[in-house]
Amino acid sequence: MRSFKTYTLGLTGGIGSGKSSVSDILRELGAVIIDADQIARDIAKPHGRAYGEIVVAFGSTVLKDDGLLDREKLAELVFNDLEAKKRLEAITHPKIGAEILKLLADEATTDHIVVLDIPLLIESGGKKRYPVDKILVITAPVEERVNHLTSSRDLRKEDILARMKNQLSDDERVSQADYVIANDGTLSDLRTKVFNFWEHFSKNASI
Repeated sequence: MRSFKTYTLGLTGGIGSGKSSVSDILRELGAVIIDADQIARDIAKPHGRAYGEIVVAFGSTVLKDDGLLDREKLAELVFNDLEAKKRLEAITHPKIGAEILKLLADEATTDHIVVLDIPLLIESGGKKRYPVDKILVITAPVEERVNHLTSSRDLRKEDILARMKNQLSDDERVSQADYVIANDGTLSDLRTKVFNFWEHFSKNASI
């Protein structure tokens, strides 16, 4: 039996799926957002809990001139090297997980719905690894995802496709989802879908 009131929703989706937009909309609607990507950025800053270990593991070539971690360079390195990816995950995942649990503990006596925004939620174990009650997957057509990323993040198409190849497909994510939102229209369409989802979900969450 649950010893606290907080209800947790795991939010995930492939790169460029619109997951961040959904997260922003859910925040507007009153959800408490725990953003794993933001935690990952914070622990990799100078003086962050993972910064020194990352530099030792990968060298100064993954640093910018100002000493900050070059996330794009590191991402390119690990996406093309499975052993490097495992080294990075061994450094960062335990620290990210510990911070998520700390933030959840801060909400443990509330009746909030907490959204764990985790890009690789299912790849890294889903409900077996993270304390989520339900999982919401955001899907989007591959062509739309590529177009969005090439324009918003200045990434090359081949690099985007390589990253997608290292993630689960939408079908694989959906097979483990409790809820699915298809981001296959305009931002206004997406907002309507998220509002409709939230109206149903927040009323039926088993708190």
